[in-house]
Amino acid sequence: MLQEEKEWVQIVSERTKERVLDVMIQRAVITGSTKIQVTYDDLAKLSGLSKGAIFKAVKALEAESKIKKLPSRARRIPNVYEIYTNVEIPEPAIAETVELPEYLEMTRTLKTKLRRLEQENLELKQILFPDIRKSPDIISRSQITDDTVMLVFKVPKISDFDSF
Repeated sequence: MLQEEKEWVQIVSERTKERVLDVMIQRAVITGSTKIQVTYDDLAKLSGLSKGAIFKAVKALEAESKIKKLPSRARRIPNVYEIYTNVEIPEPAIAETVELPEYLEMTRTLKTKLRRLEQENLELKQILFPDIRKSPDIISRSQITDDTVMLVFKVPKISDFDSF
């Protein structure tokens, strides 16, 4: 039976095995581990292959000792595979460390800027729309440059803007 299974596995093309292994390696890079948990359905969607081709490719990759299916506890849990091929998993990016006093000062500065901007916006809204109940709604907001924002307002047909 073992010899029969090996002959059947040899039917899989090298390209199919490469595609399945590439998907597994991509998953390993994303998760940061050579042990990945994936279903045949996921492999089929990500590789663009049929589930039958995936099944054959997984068996072939196991026979070539490029991956190993780890025992699972239940049928409904996706299979866990360990990849034995050389996979370079990048180290996660390390965030810049900031001392607490420096962080608190940055936070205070940002909050002060935010309050100043909110006050400026309120003042501009009061200049444009003295009767705050008639102020238009903002429909869209687009960042044009770092310091320029374009706002599109919904203005009623009869308004003080007709005089402009």
